[in-house]
Amino acid sequence: MGACSYACNYLVFGNAYLSSTNTSSVSSIASFSNPSGWSPQTSSTAIAPGFTPKLGATFNDGTANTILFGEKFATCNWYQAGSTTTPTPGGNLWAWDGNTAQYAPAFAMESPWNDGTKFQLAPSSIVCNAAYAQTGHSGAMVVAMADASARTVQTSITFSTWQFVLTPNGNEIVGTDF
Repeated sequence: MGACSYACNYLVFGNAYLSSTNTSSVSSIASFSNPSGWSPQTSSTAIAPGFTPKLGATFNDGTANTILFGEKFATCNWYQAGSTTTPTPGGNLWAWDGNTAQYAPAFAMESPWNDGTKFQLAPSSIVCNAAYAQTGHSGAMVVAMADASARTVQTSITFSTWQFVLTPNGNEIVGTDF
């Protein structure tokens, strides 16, 4: 395992069947708000689904309209799928063998990622949350798109447009703010 500063978009690589308009999934416990399906109320750990995206099949919204990778801090707090309990250590590790988002090199994987927060701008260690992407830049985050381009996402992007560019096959219309 190794600490890293980039993470994959879980709505592409983990559970590509979920979108803001289509909430069907490969897991009956997954939802758009909690794509991995992990729940702190269950006694066993949910196995987060994995997915191999395919050009021509996965990206119905277009490769230029789908984020593959974003920035994410190596160390952050993890709040167990949106719970308000005291956080445990978490972050971003490549080769993480766990089943939860605690150290997964992914964002948009567990609640509260869908609470209106797009990404965190230079969060302190106290407010850094492993559910979101984070950037050390001021005002924007650099992302890698499925068409192999890099884009700078401004904080002025609306939350609905942010959701739309995270889903590869939701048939949403991306706003002019992207």
